[in-house]
Amino acid sequence: MAFPRCTSWQSVLYKHKHMVNVIPYSNHFSSPLGSQSRHYCAIRNSNDMAQSTRQEALEDLSTLWCTQIIQDPQWKALSSRQNSSNQLFSDTLWTQKTIRAHQSYYRKPPAGRTIGGELRVLLSLGSGLDGYPGMCHGGLLTLLFDDAIHELAAQEIPDVSITVTLNTTFRQPVRTPSVVLCRVWMEKEPQGRKAWVQASIEDGNGGVYASADSFILKMKGKL
Repeated sequence: MAFPRCTSWQSVLYKHKHMVNVIPYSNHFSSPLGSQSRHYCAIRNSNDMAQSTRQEALEDLSTLWCTQIIQDPQWKALSSRQNSSNQLFSDTLWTQKTIRAHQSYYRKPPAGRTIGGELRVLLSLGSGLDGYPGMCHGGLLTLLFDDAIHELAAQEIPDVSITVTLNTTFRQPVRTPSVVLCRVWMEKEPQGRKAWVQASIEDGNGGVYASADSFILKMKGKL
């Protein structure tokens, strides 16, 4: 069995399906150049290891408008990003300087309709997302839109969907650090495999930082 090279004596996370331990050891051998030593690390599955110790910075979501959404029974809390297969949000962008907190809530459509619900995502954005000092990079806002749009689609469209177009209009900069609200909804019924979604990123008090509209397409089969 071939083992990957190990450059340090530390445990790492191998993000495939399981967390793993990295076990360094030395393999001594002789060659024409003399006795040499190679350091390898054996990777083993470790299902019994503790899950990620990352915690949402929920203290950031203590403003009045956040609390009103969190405590309103018509808004159903969705599963945590800790259980998400989206590595970008559950791993790369989950730090104290990037997306510090991420909480999603869904309100069902009116009775008799399959769409017309709304998704609201409460986000605490840190300075590690800056494109310019003190201002969140606009590309990150587009990324937030895309992720939230498919979170809504998962609630209202039974099939897996992909983004075909995503048009973003930037209205004012998002200062960092700050807490923002991402709202997503569909105004009209899907037609066949096609669906259209609207979204906005706001300050929670009516001010709009950016808006978006997206055309998504339901997949014929699984990804």
